[in-house]
Amino acid sequence: MRRGFVIVRRTSAAQLAALAIACTAVAALATARPAYACGAYWTVGCQYYGFHEGHSVTNQNGNSHEDVYTTFSPSNVSITGVHTTAGGSWVDSQAMLYGDTVIFFGEAATDKNGCFNPNSQTVFVNCRAADAV
Repeated sequence: MRRGFVIVRRTSAAQLAALAIACTAVAALATARPAYACGAYWTVGCQYYGFHEGHSVTNQNGNSHEDVYTTFSPSNVSITGVHTTAGGSWVDSQAMLYGDTVIFFGEAATDKNGCFNPNSQTVFVNCRAADAV
């Protein structure tokens, strides 16, 4: 013959709500942050850009047209793709949404391409400048 027992406890609605909030908080803390895939693919870099911060690299192979590709977080903002002279003067720029590519034409071999954060908040930016295909 098998013996056992069951504990029955009455739980109030307030206790259930508190338990649900506690479980949600634990789940939020345990959730992994978005992965920022950094590596050689991102020729300009993969880093946090502060307000009005930008980075660029020299024209990859001296071609007259280069493209800039970017992803970033948070993804509900825009980043500016830039084409500059070797000295840093802006020649052209284009607002870019998450995953956009912009192609800049008429570049000198020493010109630079990259990304610029026009937002008033810090944004994590993956930026690639390469020969346009």
